[in-house]
Amino acid sequence: MLYCRFTTHTVEAVKARERARELKKDRDGQQQQAKQHQDQLKAAKEQLTTITAKINNLKGPFQRKLDGVLEMMNLKKQVYHKGALVGNDVAKILHPGNIGKIVNCFKPLKVKLQHGEHKVFSDQRNMNKVSTLLTKLSQCFQLYSPSTPLCRHEVAFLAVRCASFGHWFPKTFPNTNLLRKFHVLTFHVPEKAISKHTVGMEAEHCSESIHPVVNRLERTYATTQNTCDRLALIAKSQWLQSNSTLTNFKKPKHRNRSDAIIIITKEE
Repeated sequence: MLYCRFTTHTVEAVKARERARELKKDRDGQQQQAKQHQDQLKAAKEQLTTITAKINNLKGPFQRKLDGVLEMMNLKKQVYHKGALVGNDVAKILHPGNIGKIVNCFKPLKVKLQHGEHKVFSDQRNMNKVSTLLTKLSQCFQLYSPSTPLCRHEVAFLAVRCASFGHWFPKTFPNTNLLRKFHVLTFHVPEKAISKHTVGMEAEHCSESIHPVVNRLERTYATTQNTCDRLALIAKSQWLQSNSTLTNFKKPKHRNRSDAIIIITKEE
């Protein structure tokens, strides 16, 4: 009994209890902060919902039609880059089968105004502008996006299409600021195609396509302890799989037991 009382009142025990009280106090404070952050997040989500509803109410008929078509295509605007469409979403929009759906969103529409007067918005000229814009971009995209080499005829077609878009767009939309990507498309994309006979093979999406392959190889060689050896095996395996000049080796088929029995019987 005296030993237990002594051990519970040692300096170490007192310090441990004080430390435990401090940790509990810190935990309570962090939990309180977490609750406050959750309340702030909930309020921000409610505010975002209200603002989104107001924005949707301010949208005109053309914007609502376009949003409906984009939603049918399962496209999502990014929360960054000012709501731009990237990656596969751009490929969907520039698909020849979807261009007509987008153009139809800008058909002339007769609207009744507040004072009872009717007014027609949009016309065939606007539809032609949108159709030409998407068609020209689609023609360029179909040549520069594939991760395959281009023949000399495709290189010539790409150069002509990029030049055509570069001349047409500033004249048709004179009040639009030309971004850096416009310069890249109209000048540097043809240059790269002429010098490299490809554009898509050096594009970002082509580089990112190797990630699943590397991840699979990392799992395959995870048991290799030495880091340098493991990375060397991954690099060598990836090169063997991607080099089209190498023979496509296949694993030899294993003989089943019945074949082995027949062979042994014949030898006997």
